[in-house]
Amino acid sequence: MEEKLTLAKKQQQFDRRVFWGMALLACFLTFLVCPFSPIYRYNFEPDEICYQIMSQGWLQGKVPYRDLFDHKGPLSYLIYMLGLLLSGQRPIGILFVFMAINAGIFILIYRTLRHCFDPDRSLVSTLLLITLFFIKKESLYASATKPDHFILLMLLISEYLYVRGFKRYGAAKYNSAQADEVSSATSVPQVFTLKEMLIIGLCCGAVFMVKLNVCIYYLAFIGFYLLWLLIRKNWKSFFSSCGMFLLGIGAVSVPFMIYFCGHHALSDFFYAYFKFNSSYAKNGGIHLLFSRPFIDEENTLIILILFVFLLLAVSVFLKTSQRRMTRIILVLCGLVSYGMIALPEVFMYTFVLLIPLYIWGCAVLVDLIFAFISPKIMRIAFFSLTILVTVNFAVYQTILYPSIPREVPPVEQAMDEYYETHPDSTTLFFFNRCYSFYYSKTTTVPNFKYFYIPREGPAEMYTSQMQYVRAGLPDVIAFWRPDSMDDDYMMTIDGFLEENGYCCYFEVNEDYLTYVYVRASTLT
Repeated sequence: MEEKLTLAKKQQQFDRRVFWGMALLACFLTFLVCPFSPIYRYNFEPDEICYQIMSQGWLQGKVPYRDLFDHKGPLSYLIYMLGLLLSGQRPIGILFVFMAINAGIFILIYRTLRHCFDPDRSLVSTLLLITLFFIKKESLYASATKPDHFILLMLLISEYLYVRGFKRYGAAKYNSAQADEVSSATSVPQVFTLKEMLIIGLCCGAVFMVKLNVCIYYLAFIGFYLLWLLIRKNWKSFFSSCGMFLLGIGAVSVPFMIYFCGHHALSDFFYAYFKFNSSYAKNGGIHLLFSRPFIDEENTLIILILFVFLLLAVSVFLKTSQRRMTRIILVLCGLVSYGMIALPEVFMYTFVLLIPLYIWGCAVLVDLIFAFISPKIMRIAFFSLTILVTVNFAVYQTILYPSIPREVPPVEQAMDEYYETHPDSTTLFFFNRCYSFYYSKTTTVPNFKYFYIPREGPAEMYTSQMQYVRAGLPDVIAFWRPDSMDDDYMMTIDGFLEENGYCCYFEVNEDYLTYVYVRASTLT
């Protein structure tokens, strides 16, 4: 008994050291890739710029979707608002918020694995997954400051509770059988306590208010659990679990509905978040897992490796004879979730949402390797690999190929001079998002709704932008011209802008033509 207590104490001490190590690693990697990090001159991520503008506008009294348009869920902007409030509306606070979020993610990956594996296997599996996601500069983890990373935190909290609940239930049934007690559903505790179901519901509500399609995880896994309760005719647990789960979802989502209704923006919210996103997803089309136009070959290879790990975990999981039907259903839940996330057209960072599934593939692979290599050697090897990958990532990100070139390009110099004399200028991305640093050079929130147009935007958005130009609302108009646009069309746009009081301030002739127009009256 004393030996067991000593071993448990040593494992707890080891776990605490891992928690601190994971938190520090997460903060360091976030510092390297976050576009709000002080190592960068400006925010180089157009998506994050949009979230920042929406959040700043909300802090300044504008209502999302009604006064400013973007199509992410409203909780995304609240997370950014928290960062802005922490630092006096300076974007550096957003970095600190996501450092905490990513530290929680790294720790939860390890902590969830600890329910099924020993400390060595859990640590090596976590390091393997992190290494794969940061193995190259354009990492699968992307900027580490997207709403998807907050979603991942919610998914991992839910998964931690899900795995812990079923492990606890299995242990209770085993102990009950060992004591020769009646092994009916009433002789062992519930899989999840009411508090746990409430927390899972809160997490689902948070996901629903950021990116609704990711709720497929909850429809699959929690849906399976509720179905299991129905089959067992455990009515009390079924209704209480449903009630607490729905209460959690409502506690997050209903206040947003009330807010938008009270500000006469409920229809704007429903259009942007449900209708627009629905058409946006359909226009993206369906792609096979490894044929993606927006993901490079190296990251495609990493996705393939992770997918193979996952198939390996599925095969090992299904080979266990106990509760075979339950295991088959769990695998189907995982495949449905994987397909819903991975099949539509996605970008690199979308694959962070599959980490709740990938962790088991990494763990099973590591468990198999441990049969041939000692834990000590594996730990040393993966510590070394993680350090090597982290150093390589840092060197590429900050020295060899930084996200923002060290030399200030002429267009940035010209706009710095303009914004220095016109700090309150509002900027319009005409027809698109263009370079993102324009909005990083000014803290002014646009006084028009469609400050940019997302891909597949409807015609009324373009019409609205032209009306803004006719009314002289923007001070700066950034226009990105693709090669496919002919000179005649460009001359038409130039004439339209000139007629409405704007002149060409700067143009860049590279792979794409970037034109910057400013209101002519501001130059006199």
